[in-house]
Amino acid sequence: ISVNKLLPSNVKLLYNYSKVWQLYDVIITANPYILKKKNLENQKKISIKIITDYNKDIKADYEFRNINEVLSMF
Repeated sequence: ISVNKLLPSNVKLLYNYSKVWQLYDVIITANPYILKKKNLENQKKISIKIITDYNKDIKADYEFRNINEVLSMF
């Protein structure tokens, strides 16, 4: 996190991805499982995708090439 100069106030590491959309309204991820799960169940939540070779065909609300692009929006 400090590499990207981000100081979040609430960071949680999850091991059970099936409940991630029940806990959060906005998620930044490259994980295809999490992105697909949102598209199926949680249309009111916001997904921010970091584009990779293995998730480029999965829809997201916003797409960025890397985390620095995301951070530059703030």
